[in-house]
Amino acid sequence: MDEKGGLIWVMYFEESNPFVGVSLIEGEAIFRSTSGVTVVIDIGNPGEGG
Repeated sequence: MDEKGGLIWVMYFEESNPFVGVSLIEGEAIFRSTSGVTVVIDIGNPGEGG
């Protein structure tokens, strides 16, 4: 969310295992699923990935 509470980005998966954890480390959001998959997103530039 931006400083006004507006949405900046969102992830949507039609078919995937649930995400059970997220960490914020040095500007990256790191999501972990129940199947062990890890998704890393650069929160400042989400289209580029981590």
